[in-house]
Amino acid sequence: MLTTVCEGGLDNGQWGLFIGLPIRHDPELEDIRQECYELELQAEENKEILFGSGAYRYNSVGMERLELIRLKLKSLIDKTPTYRSF
Repeated sequence: MLTTVCEGGLDNGQWGLFIGLPIRHDPELEDIRQECYELELQAEENKEILFGSGAYRYNSVGMERLELIRLKLKSLIDKTPTYRSF
């Protein structure tokens, strides 16, 4: 989902659902969600981050921060071992 937002393709309803619902079963993913929520709050308060125009959710500063959050999530995913139990 973060990749889709970074590419300008996610609709506002999906984004609102993601940032608005706590993720209780995964503390690391909840931290990522919280960072995204904080980004949204900063845009609402018209601080350094603003809502973007066109397909992008935020201005360039916000999109750069969102990309950093996406890379942090990718790093978490890459470090998490995967296994299958049969």
